[in-house]
Amino acid sequence: MADQLGSVPINLSIEQALYIARSSTDIDPSIVRMLQAKNWETIIKIRDIPGYIMTREEFAVFNFHRASLGKPEPAWSVAAVARYWQCANQIP
Repeated sequence: MADQLGSVPINLSIEQALYIARSSTDIDPSIVRMLQAKNWETIIKIRDIPGYIMTREEFAVFNFHRASLGKPEPAWSVAAVARYWQCANQIP
């Protein structure tokens, strides 16, 4: 029997968890907790490290949760998203 976190396998990737969360209306609480934890890790980095640029995975989770930040969106969030896209759109 595989190790489990709630009813979701522990080895579930962030990408898989996001896919499930985006395509379901009834999301397993362990997936919600997993994504919230990843989002808070990212927010802490954004707030504590000046100029921090999110990874693709961090951005995907952060973007999934952006609506929960409220309106108007906080300036630190807008700046973090702009930095991500500026970096993502650079031609190597």
